Amino acid sequence: MIRPTLTAAAAGLAALAMAVGLAVPASASDDRAEVKAEAAAVAAAAPGDLDWFFAPITGPGQLGRTTAFQDLGSVFDVEFPLVCDSGGNGDVPSEWTGNTFVLRGAGVADSVVRFGTNDDFPLCGDWDGDGIDTPGLVRGNVFFLAGANRDGGGTVTSFLFGRADDYPVVGDWDGNGTDTIALARGSKYYFASANVRGGGSVVSSTFGRPDDFPISGDFVGRGYDTLALQRSNSFYVSVDRPGRASLRTDGTVYRFGRDTDYPVAGRLQGSDVDSIGILRVEDF
Repeated sequence: MIRPTLTAAAAGLAALAMAVGLAVPASASDDRAEVKAEAAAVAAAAPGDLDWFFAPITGPGQLGRTTAFQDLGSVFDVEFPLVCDSGGNGDVPSEWTGNTFVLRGAGVADSVVRFGTNDDFPLCGDWDGDGIDTPGLVRGNVFFLAGANRDGGGTVTSFLFGRADDYPVVGDWDGNGTDTIALARGSKYYFASANVRGGGSVVSSTFGRPDDFPISGDFVGRGYDTLALQRSNSFYVSVDRPGRASLRTDGTVYRFGRDTDYPVAGRLQGSDVDSIGILRVEDF
C-alpha cells in the first residue's frame, strides 16, 4: 500500500480499485486536484459495493471475531472512506464525497454535513472531547475542524501545522478525550498536543517504513491512542506512547485481510478498545 504523501493518499478509493484489476493512472502529477479527478474516474469504473471488516486484538498476535459491514457504500458514490462516531455510541463506516460528509453512528441517523471544498482532504474526530465526532479538513497545511455536525461545521477551528505533503492521522495521543493531529513524514511522525497553530507541544517518533500505511486507535485499552501500520496484509501495532524516539511493537504480526485492502480502525459499539479494520471492494 503506497502512502508516501498526502497527495498519494488523496487517491482514496483508487487504491481499492486496484483490488479489482484497475490501475491508478501513471501520469498523476503532484497537483492534488488532478490526482483526485483521476482517482474518481478510476474508482467509478470499478465494480462492486464496499465491504468493511473489523477485528479486535485479543492477545499477542491474536485477533478476535470479525465484525462485517456488508455493502455499506459503493465505489460509484464514495470518494474517500472514514470511520466516525456521530452519536457517541460507537464508530461506524462513513464517507466523504466532494464537499459532503456522511457520518454514521451506532443507533443514530446519519449526519450529512456539507463542509469545505472538493479539493480538501477529509478527516473526522472528536475535536472538543464531547464524545461526538465531527468533520475535519486539511487544505495544504491548514486544518479546519468543525464544531458541529451541520452544514458549514458550526464554529470552525483553523490552524497551520506541518507541510502540505504530510499525511495526517487523527488520534487522542495523551488520553485527555480530545483528538489531535499527527503528521506522517516518511517514517517520522509528529504528534500535536492541541488543535492550535503549530500543534502546541509537538513530540516526534520514528516508526516503520516510509511506505507503511498508518492508522490509529487504543487497540489494547491503554487509555490513549497509538499507531498501527499496515504493510501488505500485516499490521504492526505500537506499544509505546507517542514521543518515544523510536516506537516499538509488541513483537507480533497481526495478519488481517489482503494486501490490496485499505486500512481503517474504529471502536465499535459495545467495545472498550479499537479494532483493526479493512475496506474492500466487492469483486463480482
